Amino acid sequence: MPNGEPQLVEFSSSESLLTRSLRAFSTLNKNCYTINVDKGDRLLVRASFFYGNYDGKNSPPTFDLYFDNNFWTTVNMSLNSDTYVGYESIYFTNSNLTNICLVQTHPNQIPFITALELRSLDANVYSHVDSNYALFLEQWYSQGTTNQIVRYPDDAYDRLWYPAYMLESIDIKMKPLPLMLAVQKIIHQ
Repeated sequence: MPNGEPQLVEFSSSESLLTRSLRAFSTLNKNCYTINVDKGDRLLVRASFFYGNYDGKNSPPTFDLYFDNNFWTTVNMSLNSDTYVGYESIYFTNSNLTNICLVQTHPNQIPFITALELRSLDANVYSHVDSNYALFLEQWYSQGTTNQIVRYPDDAYDRLWYPAYMLESIDIKMKPLPLMLAVQKIIHQ
């Protein structure tokens, strides 16, 4: 993406290399990643954010996230300035391209992204969900592990399963969205 500027994170509470850099978008109100996909694919898209005071302003931004011109979520980093925040969506593609966009919603609040991951899923995964619906993840929880996050290769679809002891801190908020929405919470056993 030519519009973004790579930045190093000043403070990282994590040992993960993923949280040590990001891409900030200061030039346009809307910046999109356009990615080639196969039409009709079921995609898992994971967008991750870690502010870490990369700009030295100690003023985490709020901005919107879209996929294929559909509102996905508002990323409010002011609530999570030193926390790694991730959003996942699973949806069918309607064309040979998919777009993931970061949209500036407040002046002087610069959208950024730490990581963007896409996985093509088998069409039979979540086959009970109509292809006109998107799934928006709250969290995956594993009751079969201790304190380790489980992902690929232990999960063939690279979903991130968090230890079940974190269930106590979940705060679920539902709101109407302009697109038909199917929300599914799965407890892996």
